[in-house]
Amino acid sequence: MMLTKITKTFRVSVVILSVFLYSYTEALAQPKPLITITPTKTKKVMKVEIWSDVMCPFCYIGKRKFEAALAQFEHKNQVEVVWKSFQIQPNMVTDTTQNTLEHLAQSKGWTMEYTKQVTANVVAMAKEVGLNYDFDKAVVSNSFDAHRL
Repeated sequence: MMLTKITKTFRVSVVILSVFLYSYTEALAQPKPLITITPTKTKKVMKVEIWSDVMCPFCYIGKRKFEAALAQFEHKNQVEVVWKSFQIQPNMVTDTTQNTLEHLAQSKGWTMEYTKQVTANVVAMAKEVGLNYDFDKAVVSNSFDAHRL
């Protein structure tokens, strides 16, 4: 999803890939936007709120891309970034006996071969921004406790 906000002082383009492998229909039912950009009126500062779930592989990739784009932005010192927690799958039950690939294949009705193809693309995207994902070792877990930290 591409969101663009133009103010009198800046032009900021933020590209966030919003394809979620985990129950994206539940995430879309939530009323909160993933990113909001609000120019303030009293100071020349742009406030960017980013809603993210720690278990979402795309959120972490998007975070890295946003940070890289912000680092190149001429007016980065005039941008306030506020991170908000967002639980993509609040009803997920933690199951340490099942890895993420098995859970994804089962919940989406995909074959294991197709699941590995899809996640290989995600692994490649992550690698481009310096992240190492290993879905074979990741276990199925509810992210509520992680958000409480």
